[in-house]
Amino acid sequence: MPKTKGLLASLCATAVATLAPAASAQDVWTIERPGRNQVSASTIFNSGHVIALRCSGRQPEVVVIGLPPATRPETLHASNFARTIEVIVDGRKLPSSLWLVPSDRTAAFFTNPAALARALRTGQELTLRIVPESGPATRIVLKLPDDRQGIEAIFGECGIPLTDPRDEATDLSAAAKPGDRPLLQWASPPRAEYPPVAQMNNATEGLAVISCFAAPNGRLSECRADYAAPAGYGFDEAALTSMRRARVTPHEDTSPRPVAFTMRFRLQ
Repeated sequence: MPKTKGLLASLCATAVATLAPAASAQDVWTIERPGRNQVSASTIFNSGHVIALRCSGRQPEVVVIGLPPATRPETLHASNFARTIEVIVDGRKLPSSLWLVPSDRTAAFFTNPAALARALRTGQELTLRIVPESGPATRIVLKLPDDRQGIEAIFGECGIPLTDPRDEATDLSAAAKPGDRPLLQWASPPRAEYPPVAQMNNATEGLAVISCFAAPNGRLSECRADYAAPAGYGFDEAALTSMRRARVTPHEDTSPRPVAFTMRFRLQ
């Protein structure tokens, strides 16, 4: 899972210092370079919310702080757990809606940080729709700063491409809505084995976010792991290995369509 303690502590301290004299949101991204090959960019809103992007060792992270506290499911034993927050930038919904919650239950890390970073780089308004296990959803609307210099620093440090067709991927775990393009579904779903490295390190749960291109005949190619947690425990490799025999339903497009999904692991 993301190493969050130092990052969250510094951001919360910055939020207190910045929000005290100001009644409106920052109009810039604040850039910090805490160490070699590390850069972060954050912005703070008068609502108390914080958005921060970080690149450490060329790995991007995006965290939002100040959310309604997440409730940890009783069935989950890991110190970190997932919550569903739909991400909408300028009216466009990102395919993924899965976030990881660290020890600070008001914070959450997005499981496809590069895609969200690209959306924040060009977007004007971010809407977070928090979907609880029960009860009504909560919407948080944040006007993004016009100055994008801080985000540009993250792209340069992490080597994030400015565009990626996978950002428009069909979410294979989502339900179709009226007016949507025909939804692709699994014809032969992937079946991954639990990573031995995770077992040896007593990691009982994990996940990997996978994206591929689906040919008209349903064959998948160019699969990659966009995110894995805990990192270094083999969940990304196990997920990618399982994709070799996976297929989706055929579609009528003349070119491959990007698809994405989250593979969850739990040691039985």
